[in-house]
Amino acid sequence: MNINLQKKTMDKEKLTRIDFWKKLSRLKITSRKIRLMPALACLQLAILFFMKVF
Repeated sequence: MNINLQKKTMDKEKLTRIDFWKKLSRLKITSRKIRLMPALACLQLAILFFMKVF
């Protein structure tokens, strides 16, 4: 009885850990996208500026 209960809690822990890592990786991807966005915006502004100048 006790062993079975331990196994269930361990499975639950494993599942939550997997879920946590999935969420973490998703966060990393979105943060990378957010970091890329300003760079792309600056690039577009620079291109527009150069097109106006030349």
